Amino acid sequence: MAGTTVAERRNRRGWSIFASGFSFEAPTIGVSRLTRDLSYRGRASLGLANFGTLLIAVAVVFLLNPGLSSEILRYLESWGKIGHPVMPPLPFLVPVFHFLVVMGIWHLILAGIMAAKDYSHRSVSDATWGGFLLVTGYLAYQRLLGALTTSALFALVVIAFGAVIIIRALTR
Repeated sequence: MAGTTVAERRNRRGWSIFASGFSFEAPTIGVSRLTRDLSYRGRASLGLANFGTLLIAVAVVFLLNPGLSSEILRYLESWGKIGHPVMPPLPFLVPVFHFLVVMGIWHLILAGIMAAKDYSHRSVSDATWGGFLLVTGYLAYQRLLGALTTSALFALVVIAFGAVIIIRALTR
């Protein structure tokens, strides 16, 4: 392309290629743009897979808990009587447990797929997130059984979330 200068320079993260005088209205597709478009398609398909899994998880929760929709409506109507949102009743933890387990298992499967595709950072991220969801589901189930208080549940979830942040920061 006439008038375009391509150079290589060293920055904090290593060597990078930059172009001066480059126009985005070029009639040809360069290798970097083609690579960017292909990698975007990969992210889009995984985004659709995640959305599909979310829909399946919600459907599984409603199938396993047939009276859930009426319980949700009754809970939301209680806001009008009391005047502000209140803590949901303990039986809501059963659907939360089912949802967290399904999504945690999905993220562990996704971590395996990412490891097979050689996306090591993404696989670690998905594995830690899947582990967090499974631990949170287990803690919600323990709260339902009465082994934990609500304050202990929140404290342990915050600790687990902090562990996820630390693991993800150390693996970058």
